[in-house]
Amino acid sequence: MAESVYSVGIEMAVQTALALEQGGYRLFGFKGVQSSTPNGAPVVWLNTGTYSTETEIRWERQFEAYGSTSEIKPGVEISGRNSQPIKLGEKFTIISDLGIGEVSTGGPSGIITVINNRTKPFAVGVSQAQAGQRAAPLCAVQLYGLNSATFLPVEKVLLTFATQPFQVGTVIVQMFAPGLLIDMGAEQRRNVTFDINHGWSAAGNPPWAYKVNSGDLITPLLMTHSMDLAMQVEEVKVLP
Repeated sequence: MAESVYSVGIEMAVQTALALEQGGYRLFGFKGVQSSTPNGAPVVWLNTGTYSTETEIRWERQFEAYGSTSEIKPGVEISGRNSQPIKLGEKFTIISDLGIGEVSTGGPSGIITVINNRTKPFAVGVSQAQAGQRAAPLCAVQLYGLNSATFLPVEKVLLTFATQPFQVGTVIVQMFAPGLLIDMGAEQRRNVTFDINHGWSAAGNPPWAYKVNSGDLITPLLMTHSMDLAMQVEEVKVLP
């Protein structure tokens, strides 16, 4: 497996898969992010009805940065995103009141920088690619005029099965079904199981698999305020 590809294998019994299908359940996923700002919120990263008794979720170290004029409210999709491919060490600078941005080099090494060069706030964030697909958003942060934020996606994924109609990009701060937070650590592959009555588990109850209950706040689990990233926020000046 390539170094930039990670995966989680999900196993379930036939009875569980059939019950999920008949109940109209979908598989939702969220990803972890470190940020220089403490006001961020997770958004739905994965929403799929494609699963079976053996399912694999795969993602890559390929990123995008985005800007949007949407408000950041729980249960509301961050829509109208202008999203651009970006690498660690590059900058996404918003140059339009529509939230449109351009990518350039010269940012702090190893992180993604988003710069608001306008005098109005935007919803901004970073996205990460699921294998073979375009990057989907991980988080939403309110970035005020003439300010910057820095981001570093981390390899933590939160999975759940649910029937809610949330679209990719929807702001979620409270868990809406039982889930499992999986910390990849230094591994590129983790294996877990799901049972319609007993929920999520991993063999041996390892510390990298943390059960999340319906109703739990998930922002502290997925959005980490990093002082190291905060110290690397650039000063921004209005473009002439």
